[in-house]
Amino acid sequence: MAESFAVQSQTVKGVRRHARGRMGEITYRYVNYYVRLEEGAPPPVYREEDTLNEIDPKRSLEEYVRGHRAKHVPYHTEKDPNYY
Repeated sequence: MAESFAVQSQTVKGVRRHARGRMGEITYRYVNYYVRLEEGAPPPVYREEDTLNEIDPKRSLEEYVRGHRAKHVPYHTEKDPNYY
């Protein structure tokens, strides 16, 4: 990214309703955001995960399932002093 900046755009005035039929003025401000990209060589390590060993789908699934099975949902009863 070579350059990044924001420029204020139009401002729209609107009406906001209050209690008892009263009205208030509200302004909606808009901003244009500009980004100028510049081509170049990619960094040597784009992501940390790319340097690790290749991902094994079976092992990833086993870790995911093991993590979900290890979750504990507390069960409260009315006799429990922490019941709210």
